[in-house]
Amino acid sequence: MSGISLVSANLAALVVETFFYGIYFILSVISAVLIFSPSSATPYSSTYRRSPSATVKRPIFISAILLFIFVTAHWICDIFRAYQAFVLFEGGVRPSDFYADLSQSSKAVKNGLLVASKVTSDATLVYRLWLAWERNSKIIIFPTVTLLGLTIFGVGITYQVTQVFPGEQLYESSTNRWVTGDCVFTLCTNLYCTVLIVRHIWKTNDAFKTLGSTSVNNILITFIESAMIYTFWSALYFITYESHSNLQFVFLDTWAPIAGIAFMLINVRISLGWTRTYQKESIIHVRTRYSGDQRPLDSEDTLSFPPLVHTS
Repeated sequence: MSGISLVSANLAALVVETFFYGIYFILSVISAVLIFSPSSATPYSSTYRRSPSATVKRPIFISAILLFIFVTAHWICDIFRAYQAFVLFEGGVRPSDFYADLSQSSKAVKNGLLVASKVTSDATLVYRLWLAWERNSKIIIFPTVTLLGLTIFGVGITYQVTQVFPGEQLYESSTNRWVTGDCVFTLCTNLYCTVLIVRHIWKTNDAFKTLGSTSVNNILITFIESAMIYTFWSALYFITYESHSNLQFVFLDTWAPIAGIAFMLINVRISLGWTRTYQKESIIHVRTRYSGDQRPLDSEDTLSFPPLVHTS
């Protein structure tokens, strides 16, 4: 472990995590305002207007709430661990020993919250893919398997870390293979889902040709950028972990808010696209492959935007 000390890495991680959590919190507030804002109501008949009670029952909204709880709790847990290290543990004079003890109960809780954040984020992406491909269950077989793998390996990591002896490194224990599997599964899920969502929007949606505007292009770009942010961060963690650098803790502790930011960027962009579209009083109709007729986009599947595919 060279370069940066364990204490310095954890303090730096807390600062960076706080910064990213602030960004995530702001995006969450903006998303909530756009979702419940009267200006985001559709110009369709009252049948298509979504009441607040209907909004809170939507899978994407429920996922957003769960993710907010997990990411916030993860951040609070890191603050509490810093308090433990510098105040409670051994009178605060041996913080390095505290951070080196991976079997601490607060560490297990934090790991569990990180796993919950990643599983929620990835599950939502699989759900978006399922909606984008018009509820085609075959298209989500692979990401469902990788999501299940992420869940199993995440639970495995959370348990295995509690069995590590104080001072023992993860890559010197049986936990190492669990970490590798966890990274591989989440990367596969995100890359697969993002590529297929973007491909489907680009190639098969008639409304794209109708709009042909900046709004749709921005939705595509946001999906790609969100995937790149999450993939890049996951890769950085895996690289620093495999190189046995304490910098891994910076990327590990900020993984939860990064997952939240990637999730919320899509929600906010879709909501902004909806508002912009209807301020111009343009009504988009989507032709489904099943019925052959045109209808307004199903209000159960959208996130305050008539996107060119069902993505929320």
